[in-house]
Amino acid sequence: LFVFDNLASYLFFFATLGYLHTHSQVSAQAPKPIEQYLIDLGAAGVVIAFALVFYFVNIPGIRTSRALVRAITPSQAGLQKNVESFEKALSYNSFGTPETREQLIQGAMQVANLQGLGQEDQSARVNLINLAVREVEAQTVEVPNDVRYRLFAGALYDRIGRPDEAIRHLEEGKKLSPVKQQLLFELTVAYLAKKDYANALISAKAAYEADMTYQEAQRIYGLAALYARQDTLAE
Repeated sequence: LFVFDNLASYLFFFATLGYLHTHSQVSAQAPKPIEQYLIDLGAAGVVIAFALVFYFVNIPGIRTSRALVRAITPSQAGLQKNVESFEKALSYNSFGTPETREQLIQGAMQVANLQGLGQEDQSARVNLINLAVREVEAQTVEVPNDVRYRLFAGALYDRIGRPDEAIRHLEEGKKLSPVKQQLLFELTVAYLAKKDYANALISAKAAYEADMTYQEAQRIYGLAALYARQDTLAE
């Protein structure tokens, strides 16, 4: 009946023992009134309910964390093992899912343009990217007004050469945070990739004006100006 693979099993086991012990005592006194039996039963029920809540809330999160550690650790068995670990972590559907998705997206971006992969790892890279795309879309549906995930989505699509999807998410993110520089940088990259130089310049200008002392913003603004043939601005 009891499998001691986690703390919840121990709690449930000892709560049951305690309940049985209480009701197995032979007393020389008069039998307990029915109200006392109900109180004892209620106390045991609270302990058991706590154990069940602990199990269903915390254990999936713990299992997610373990699978995530395996997912982000280089595997000698190849990249596909990491993909499988990410899938396992996501399958628990716990409070650790957003963190798993973030790590997945970052991993997909890291390997998107990695050179020198063998045939099996190239196939696994496609699987990893497809999984990341699926999960970032799911995350932005679940929390559409979180600019962080719009930025994650835009950055991922920028890295895998899908500027239209990047622009879609980044423009939504821009509505939520119009002067977030990193988002504006990614939006500039997406428009440049699409060869929409006019909108790239608009995004780069907004990023520059958000903090004119930031040298990276100056450099990106100048680059966008060159593509847009605005030589005076580039200078």
